[in-house]
Amino acid sequence: MFNKLKSFESNFTITRAAFIVGFFALLSKLIALVREPLFASTFGGPKIYIWDIYNAAFRLPDFIMNVFILGTLSVVLIPVFVELLVEDKKRAQDFANTIATLAMLTIGGSLVLLYILAYPVTKALVPGFDISQLQQTVSLTRIIILAQIIFILSNICSNLLYSYKRFIMAGVAPVLYNLGIISGVLFFYPAFGIEGLGYGVLLGAAAHLLIQLPELRRCSFRLRPAWNIHDKAMLKFCKLYVPRIFAVDLSVFALLVSTYIASKFKTGSIAIFTLALNVTSMPVSIVALSLATAIFPALSEAYAQGQEEKFLSMLKKTLVQVFYFMVPVTLLMLVFRAQGVRLYVGHGNFTWENTILTFSILGILAFALISQSVIPILARAFYSRQNTIIPLGVNLTSLFVFVLLAFMLQNHFGIYGVAAAFAIASIFNALVLFIILRLKLYQEITDKSKLVQFDEGLFLTSVKIVVASIAMAVVSYGGLYLFEPLVNTHTTIGLLVQVTGAGIFGLIVFFTVSSLLQLKESQIIIDYLKRILSRGQF
Repeated sequence: MFNKLKSFESNFTITRAAFIVGFFALLSKLIALVREPLFASTFGGPKIYIWDIYNAAFRLPDFIMNVFILGTLSVVLIPVFVELLVEDKKRAQDFANTIATLAMLTIGGSLVLLYILAYPVTKALVPGFDISQLQQTVSLTRIIILAQIIFILSNICSNLLYSYKRFIMAGVAPVLYNLGIISGVLFFYPAFGIEGLGYGVLLGAAAHLLIQLPELRRCSFRLRPAWNIHDKAMLKFCKLYVPRIFAVDLSVFALLVSTYIASKFKTGSIAIFTLALNVTSMPVSIVALSLATAIFPALSEAYAQGQEEKFLSMLKKTLVQVFYFMVPVTLLMLVFRAQGVRLYVGHGNFTWENTILTFSILGILAFALISQSVIPILARAFYSRQNTIIPLGVNLTSLFVFVLLAFMLQNHFGIYGVAAAFAIASIFNALVLFIILRLKLYQEITDKSKLVQFDEGLFLTSVKIVVASIAMAVVSYGGLYLFEPLVNTHTTIGLLVQVTGAGIFGLIVFFTVSSLLQLKESQIIIDYLKRILSRGQF
């Protein structure tokens, strides 16, 4: 299987790259599917305060990493590095090593400072924690900081591999990271207590880095200290990087704000909000982020070569693919949210009260699924055209909307208000990004007929997807009531039969309606399934 993927990777296309990225994202998320219920069953009920502490300990180190590395440096590094790689490989490698050196000195230095000031900073973040919870959070935060320092280099390696169109090892790395976290719960926590959870994170971070280094060497790249700060590419990088700091994903701020607010509410609010947000992020990571990762170098290349028709074609195709998967997933999540949460985490120490809170928050956050999936695609369309200012402005405005609504709604709706604020701000972000991108494309592209084709193709296909998805949701919802008297829904098997039966009915309707509406994506899947059945192989 691995050799097939390596062969598959060697002949690059966007679809193949997205498949590889998506495959490992799916594998990582499947392991995360084990991770979340493991935490729920181990730390639910009376122990849920431990899960609160674990999530709170991640907030500040994760925030620094997301603002300065995951959502910023990695996005800006690829287009500049790829452009240099075409011109001069040695210069490109010196540039990348200089960036890595600067990142370790500045961002690594910030994490070291946070390590020193962990107590007062954490106390400000979780004002609702008692002294014992606060001290445990500080100890765990310091261990996680060490893991994040390793992640600085590791994530730079991932993006260099993406630039070389080597997606497999960069995809394996998150899988190992999740396995490390699981080992923390199963082995280190029983041996070392709550700090053992941090040791699992540290082990996963080390594995994340080490698995990528050999593949990077096979690309003739050597990671080493460098200080070529006078290269003109550094100025270009900084112009793109600095605005991008303020354009990180809204969910990063949502977790920070929700942690501050939820620490003052019922114990378990931090853990359950995080759980619900993680569940909604799974399809976004598997579908949208995989597509965004795969298409970004290609969009950058099309723009650099002045191939506007190719740029529009790739952008439309990617947006359609996102809609095709995420619209039905959103509706299915709304229909099956209660049953899904019961099956997923409703066991072990996880109480019925915990379950109700989880699927209620999940139902609100589900309304942000489509917008959260579209945002990374639209943002990369701007970044590929070397424009970070517009996503910056839109993101800052959306952040302001979120924070304002979160603090207003929490007074009346508690943690539900934070979830609603996140959904509203996400939808606002996606709509404004799309409108501005469309206006910019109209200004910059001379052949307006190509834009007309882009608009018509995107609109008509989206309408067809929505129609098929609504039909699927109606049938799935009816299927729940059809199966309910036939099985014992108080048991896991009965609940699984109910959800599976209703879901199968809904999917049959979705593929039937979408085929009647001549949705190309459905026909591709149907033809692929027919080939698998006829050949009996992948």
